[in-house]
Amino acid sequence: MQALPYSVTSEQFFINNNIRMIASSDPLGWEGLTLREVWANSMRDFRRNPLLKNDALIVKLKGATHQQLRLNGNVFNNHIVPGTLLLFPCQFQSEIRFETAHTYAVLEFDRDMFIELASGLGRGDPSKIELQPALCFSDPLLYHFGRELCHEVEQGAPQGSLFASSVISAMMFYLMRKYSNFSRLPGINGGRLTTEQFRKINEYIHEHLDQKITLTDLSRCLYVSVPHFERMFRATLHCAPYQYVLECRLEQAKCLLKGSRLTIYDVARQCGFANQSHFTRHFTRHTGVPPARYMSGASIRQ
Repeated sequence: MQALPYSVTSEQFFINNNIRMIASSDPLGWEGLTLREVWANSMRDFRRNPLLKNDALIVKLKGATHQQLRLNGNVFNNHIVPGTLLLFPCQFQSEIRFETAHTYAVLEFDRDMFIELASGLGRGDPSKIELQPALCFSDPLLYHFGRELCHEVEQGAPQGSLFASSVISAMMFYLMRKYSNFSRLPGINGGRLTTEQFRKINEYIHEHLDQKITLTDLSRCLYVSVPHFERMFRATLHCAPYQYVLECRLEQAKCLLKGSRLTIYDVARQCGFANQSHFTRHFTRHTGVPPARYMSGASIRQ
C-alpha cells in the first residue's frame, strides 16, 4: 500500500477500495453537525484516519469486528459491535484497521457551535472547552441520538430540520456535561419565556407553518442565542420546540381538513410537511385516524 502523508484529509481517506461513504448529511444543510455513514472492509494494514478539524463521535452501526487503534505508538485492541462508541477531540490523529467488514457513522460537531453552547453555561472561558477522548465505550443515550440522526440522513430528513437541530443541540449539551472539561457545571439558570416573548414566537410559527422553521429562525425573534432560546422554551412549555411546531402543524391540518376543499396533498404542503406520507404518519399518530377518514368524518358531521 502506498505510504500516506501523516495528516490525511477526508478526500484522501475515501480514495480506498476498503472505505466507502454510503450516506451524508451534506445535502440536508444541517447547522452544527456533519454526519457521514461509512462502510469499511477488512484491512490488513493500518489506515490513517483523517486529521479532525472538529470534535467527532464514532457510532458503530452494523457488523461486529475486531479493531486495532494505534495512538502515539500504542495499539489498543477491542471487539466492537453495534452500539460501540468512540469520541475523538479535534486535532486527534490515529491509525486503524479491522478484521471484518462493518458500517459506522462519523458525527463531526462544529467547533463554533460548541463554544456558543458553552458560553451560555456561565463557567470559565468557553473557548477552552475540550472533549475528553474515549475509546470503545457504551452510552445508550448517545447511541440513541446517533441512530436518530442516521435515520434522518437515510430517509431524507422526514422529521425536518427543526427536529435535527434539537437532537444536535441536546447531544452537544450532553457531551459537554459528561465528556468534557466542563463536565462539573453549576445549575443552569435559563429563565422562562415572558408572555410577550411567547406571543412573538407563536405568531412567527403560525405565520410560517407552510415553510421550513429552524431553531435559528425562532431564536432570532427574541434576539437570543439558540441554546438560550431552547432552554427558555423547554422551561416554559416542557417540550422541545420541534414538538410544539409539529403540534401547531397538525392542529392547522385538522382545521383545513374540516373547513376547506383542499386535497390531502395540499393540506400537507400548506402545513409544512415534507410530503403526504410524512403528514399521514404524524396525523394518524396524533388523532388515531388517517387524514382521509378524518376528512370524511368531518364532511358527514357537516
